[in-house]
Amino acid sequence: MRPEAGEILFLSRKDIERILNPTDCVNRCLETFKWIGEGLIEQKNPISIQVTPDNNFQGSGFLQSYPALVKPLKIGGNKWLGGYPGNIALGLPV
Repeated sequence: MRPEAGEILFLSRKDIERILNPTDCVNRCLETFKWIGEGLIEQKNPISIQVTPDNNFQGSGFLQSYPALVKPLKIGGNKWLGGYPGNIALGLPV
């Protein structure tokens, strides 16, 4: 399940459930907090973009990017977060 250079690997819920169990998840979280305390994880404040109707979107919302570097595992990652309050009226998640 390794991507080729320049490709992005997307993991489904089934992929995650197949490779990670609750005990492993808790242990990784504990290890991660330890690494944060030791300065081994580089995190940045979120990069935020406000989305407004004048940007040709269907309403107002926001996008945020949370990049991090996990030095002990030699990996980097990014968490994306977004919210569009107008989605409620459309029957969609915020």
